[in-house]
Amino acid sequence: LVQAFFLEDFDVQGISLPGLSQRGGSTVYYLEAFPRSEGNGKQVIFAQFPVPGDVDVIIAQEFLELGRALELGYGSDKTTIVTSTHRIYSTLEKLPIGSGIYSYDNLRKLATNFSSELVELDALNLAGANGMDELAVNAILLGALSASGALPLDKNTYIKSIEQVGVAVKSNLRGFEVGRSHADSNGAGAKKPEHSWQAFLK
Repeated sequence: LVQAFFLEDFDVQGISLPGLSQRGGSTVYYLEAFPRSEGNGKQVIFAQFPVPGDVDVIIAQEFLELGRALELGYGSDKTTIVTSTHRIYSTLEKLPIGSGIYSYDNLRKLATNFSSELVELDALNLAGANGMDELAVNAILLGALSASGALPLDKNTYIKSIEQVGVAVKSNLRGFEVGRSHADSNGAGAKKPEHSWQAFLK
């Protein structure tokens, strides 16, 4: 995404917020972008952290991961959510004698209530069905994001960014197309976000 924004002449900043995921935390990647043509030659000062209620796009690799982001207040009626619906059960969910698994229906209700558009797909299942491993989830979600139209980036820009980054290009391009095609066929982008895209992805 950072490379894609650069290709379309944006100032962009990406920040990783590590959370020791092996100990129950999560790792967050936060990105802000602004078109250079809108800056009138002035330097744009980006935030270091996302602001609750002022996030334009949330991408989640797993469904409870999305729930954690929404619990922190990042979703709102201006947020496009792109998420995989598969689950990787947490330690706390595995501990009770009975079922301690968090309700899928509750997660989906939260995602619907705190978004302007919800693009949901089982990216892990899609990867397996198309002969790819779990590493393809990222590229599949990127394709779904592209289909959503939430960001002002051309499809070819996403493709060129994958090529220029140069990591597992062939498999990532394939995953991108799988995610985009699946999201397209399920109506992604039919409900366009009403907010201005000037702040972009957070």
